[in-house]
Amino acid sequence: MPQQQMRPEFRSLVEIERRLRAVIEQIRTSEERREGPDVVQFWTEQLALISQLTQELFREVTGETIDHLIEEWNRRT
Repeated sequence: MPQQQMRPEFRSLVEIERRLRAVIEQIRTSEERREGPDVVQFWTEQLALISQLTQELFREVTGETIDHLIEEWNRRT
């Protein structure tokens, strides 16, 4: 059975998902998340990665940036 080609518009979404799962796995398996002198730095870095991936996902799905959405919201309110 021939392997189906992934539609090009989904490749970037799959890559974002893969990267997000890697961050989640890092959080699950890391001892730094619970204790140690670098716990704040660990969580700051992980949350920054999640934020970046969320912004990339939003841009891929909507074609716009989150900043643009915030600007539009601010104009309307």
